[in-house]
Amino acid sequence: MIEFLSGVIQDIKPVGIVLDVQGVGYGLDLPLSYVTQLTVGAPCQIWVHTRLREDSLRLYGFASKADRELFELLTQINGVGPKVAMAILSTLTVRELVQIVDQNRVDLLTEVPGIGLRTAEKVLLELKVKLAKSAHAALVRSTQGATPAAVTRAGASAHQAATCEEDLKSALTNLGFKDKEIAPILHAVLEETPEGKFADLLRTSLQRLKSKTIQSLF
Repeated sequence: MIEFLSGVIQDIKPVGIVLDVQGVGYGLDLPLSYVTQLTVGAPCQIWVHTRLREDSLRLYGFASKADRELFELLTQINGVGPKVAMAILSTLTVRELVQIVDQNRVDLLTEVPGIGLRTAEKVLLELKVKLAKSAHAALVRSTQGATPAAVTRAGASAHQAATCEEDLKSALTNLGFKDKEIAPILHAVLEETPEGKFADLLRTSLQRLKSKTIQSLF
């Protein structure tokens, strides 16, 4: 079982990275909020969840052990698969999600793309129980979405304008946002910062798509 991987970021994709570990390239799916903090060529350590199925093997990467544990708790909930769990962690930080659960804010959880009322209610109910019983609950609450010190908050490698826009659209679509929501946001962001780096543009777009009511928690 792979606990973590340490290496150099070789490539950044809309929903993940390629990590060069001593000459071997590992493809990892990452929460979008984590992708926007990474830089091609930077060293980093990533906590890994391995998901093996009959026809596939996928590696999910996280900034901290707490993030990984929360992902695993989410996927233990019936009806919440990796895609939904990653959408939650891409939209919310660990701190935000834990506070939403503690405060029973089902209204805020339904604002995560792809999360309906029934799923949100189920997640809140079951996750609260799991956090209370889990030995990692304290770690989840204390970490508050921290990232490894080796990771710098900078942009990824430069993209040509057209390719960058397509990558941004792909990343946001994979999170569950609709074209009609994405189009005006991307247009505004790209118009404001036409030479912006992919990660910076992605972070700005995601922030604008997220509900402003999330901020009322803090």
